[in-house]
Amino acid sequence: MATIKDIARITGYSIGTVSRVMNHHQDVSDKARKEIEQVIEEQGYQPNANAKLLKQTHTNSITVFIKSTCNIFLNGMLENIQSMLKQAGEEVKVVFMDENSDEVLAAKRICHDNHPRGLLFLGADLDHFRHEYEEMGVPAVLVAADGNGLHIDSLSSYCTDDDAGARAAAEYLIDHGHRHIGLLGGVDPDVQGQVAYKRYHGLSSCLKEHNLSFVRSRQYIPCEFSLEGGYEAGKNLLHTFPEVTAVFCMSDTVAIGAMRAFSEAGRRIPEDVSVIGFDGIDYSQFTVPRLTTVCQDTETIVRSSVNDLLMRIKTDAPSRHSMVPFHIVEGESVCQLSK
Repeated sequence: MATIKDIARITGYSIGTVSRVMNHHQDVSDKARKEIEQVIEEQGYQPNANAKLLKQTHTNSITVFIKSTCNIFLNGMLENIQSMLKQAGEEVKVVFMDENSDEVLAAKRICHDNHPRGLLFLGADLDHFRHEYEEMGVPAVLVAADGNGLHIDSLSSYCTDDDAGARAAAEYLIDHGHRHIGLLGGVDPDVQGQVAYKRYHGLSSCLKEHNLSFVRSRQYIPCEFSLEGGYEAGKNLLHTFPEVTAVFCMSDTVAIGAMRAFSEAGRRIPEDVSVIGFDGIDYSQFTVPRLTTVCQDTETIVRSSVNDLLMRIKTDAPSRHSMVPFHIVEGESVCQLSK
């Protein structure tokens, strides 16, 4: 009998997309839904009845929503969150979503069907919360996103100041003599609810304050927060902005991909192109050269988020919002230009 993995293999879609079609979610294109449903019918797929019943009756878990399955930074925090919650005796359900999915709509469905004890959101799009979020009767926390301006009583948030972090990266490059600075990352930096908005604004504003050029069409290449995204963006930047001497990448994952692209193009790092990332993932300290990065205190962000949620599950404590300090970890990927 066919399995969900078989359906995914035959259709060419991910298991997550197939699962959303099977569970009648709306965040799937008509084309994908039609193709997947056709294969399900052809293969005679039947979901395991016992598993389905278990899913319907499981109502005491904490649900974690994570945007993007290829974001190393978010996946690292997810592992720590799961570990902390299990140590606290909590059952955890994880919902993986792509960067363009609507986590608020998904949360509404989960709350209606499964009645979780609490919600944690990683990689949230604040616009969805600003326009769609309704009180669902359970405490929730934005992890690594700022919910302070949303004015949602049940929602706490713990994060890094993305604008200030990007400014710190720009100042660091400028202090090292760089004047031709590129920017990589973020699918749409014009959407205020996304992390790319603040990081784009922080860097571009800092360059302008120093009277340095920032021509968006030449110096900025948007991309997903993935190794592949950074690699392709790095190649494109060399075409649009060949005089670049330094690049700020909105994530370490993007930076690692871009470093590969620069090396393949014959650009030495840091002698020809300096690179600074954002996040401070463990992998950044094993690149060659070692990556300089704006390091988020993920341990504090995760611990504060989980403790906040557990406390508000058990008490009537109010939600709170906190900015967790960052610092720059100096590696070997930024060089000092001669004056």
